[in-house]
Amino acid sequence: MTFNHKYLAMLTEKETLAAQQFWNWFDQNRLPFEFFEEMSPEQQEEILDKAAEMAFDYSEGVAVQIGRNMVPAGPTFRIIVSANGQTAYFDKAKALAALAPELPNWQVYALMPPLQRGIQIRFNLESGILYPDDMWFQIMEAPDQPQFLGVHIALRHFGHYEAADKLEELQCIVIQMVANIIGEESWALDVQHLQLGPLPPDPMEEGFQALYDLPDHIAEFRKEWPRPEL
Repeated sequence: MTFNHKYLAMLTEKETLAAQQFWNWFDQNRLPFEFFEEMSPEQQEEILDKAAEMAFDYSEGVAVQIGRNMVPAGPTFRIIVSANGQTAYFDKAKALAALAPELPNWQVYALMPPLQRGIQIRFNLESGILYPDDMWFQIMEAPDQPQFLGVHIALRHFGHYEAADKLEELQCIVIQMVANIIGEESWALDVQHLQLGPLPPDPMEEGFQALYDLPDHIAEFRKEWPRPEL
């Protein structure tokens, strides 16, 4: 991995040492993570807690997500160095990822990457299961602030969640779904507003498009209107 000195230069000596300690520990524990599904729940919790603790020792606001890679032709496993969508910690997350050693059969990501088209994901709610195919989007523009981008998400079974008083839970899950589709950085910097509503009988006729098309539309929007300054 080629280090990006832009990010490394901003680390203190203490942070650099903590980052090196994290990667030394992770390298020594790659095998348990590769057989994570075969471990007991207690063992899984212990090793995940340790990973979270060491990432926090490096910097508050930085977390790691460890699991199987979602790129079919890529390495089997992945570790995402995330800032949980908090832009204030993006550089810290990128610096930690830049310090990663070579990890055979592992892919290291700085911030959660966009989901590749065709990869299926789902989220479980108390009142059902949500898939990307259940969600369509429409770009919303603010005439008085043209650089601000809003996304209206129309969902199948919206009325079901509304009747069950589950809209707050639904919004949280939809945010996670959208962030997975477009990636952590784009979610934090490109989208200024998100709202939910029911799916019309003919969504294409109403101007809605499949959720997997959202990254392309955001990219086109940002060609004309750069991201607003935070």
